[in-house]
Formats: sequence, C-alpha cells, structure tokens
Amino acid sequence: MESRTAIDRYDRALAMAGQESRWGVREARVLAGMGESYYWLADYPAATEALTRAVALAEIQPDPFALALATRYLGDIAINFEGDVDKAERLLSRSLIAADGRGCSQAGSRGRGKDLTKLRRSGGALWPSSTRRIIGLASAHSPHCRSTAANCTIPRARCS
Repeated sequence: MESRTAIDRYDRALAMAGQESRWGVREARVLAGMGESYYWLADYPAATEALTRAVALAEIQPDPFALALATRYLGDIAINFEGDVDKAERLLSRSLIAADGRGCSQAGSRGRGKDLTKLRRSGGALWPSSTRRIIGLASAHSPHCRSTAANCTIPRARCS
C-alpha cells in the first residue's frame, strides 16, 4: 500500500478507536505502522512522533511486535537523520530484544513478521557499531575528514 494512503487509513483507524486512554495493542500497532509510513515518506518528525507514541503504548500493554517495529524505525532515524550513533545502537538493540519476544515473529502476517526476522538475521544492532568503525577509520586516515564533516550541515555526515 502506498505510504500516503496507509497514513490516511491509520488516521481513520485511530479516529474510530475511541478515547486514547482506552487504546491497546491494536492502536500501538497502528501507530507503529503510521510511523513506518511517515519514515518512508522521509517525514522524520511525524514518524518520530507516531513511533514514540507506539513505543509508549506498547510498553504499557505490553506488545513486543509494536515495540520491535517502532524502535527499529526510531533507530534508523537516529542513525540516518539525527546522526546519533549511540541512540541508534540503544534503539536497535531494544528492537532486537523485543523481536525475540514471545510470538513476535508471528505478528503481522503480511510481511512484518518477516521484516523482524530479517532484522534479527542481519544483526540490526550492528549498524551503529559499523558506522562508528567507519567514522573512526576515516578520522584516523584523514584529519581533513574530521574537520570537513564537522562543518557539514548534513547531520549524518558528522564525525563524532
């Protein structure tokens, strides 16, 4: 489904869900899906808001599937948009832990369970350590990289 259409349907689902104080697992998954859709549209502030709400709800309920999905995309946003490798590592590790939660690989029969299985197999939490290693190598081999990256306006290009 196209991301914009998905967001519209997620909005409708939340509108029909009733009072937010009564939301449960279903709404946590809707928010996680909405956040993923915003992510694919590169609307990272909206994605972060929806995903953060999904995490909060998934922690209360608890729902390992919504938690794994939401923290996975929050981790991607942290490393690729915010340029915060440490935050990404925490979030992606948390996603893997949640994905290993009971019944999580069965959740979402239309591919999302497979996405979480792929995340586990790909070592999703290794992305930040690989990024940290690459930044370290670039810094060691070229002091110019560090000064150039420090002045860059693109957050993910900064060496830290």
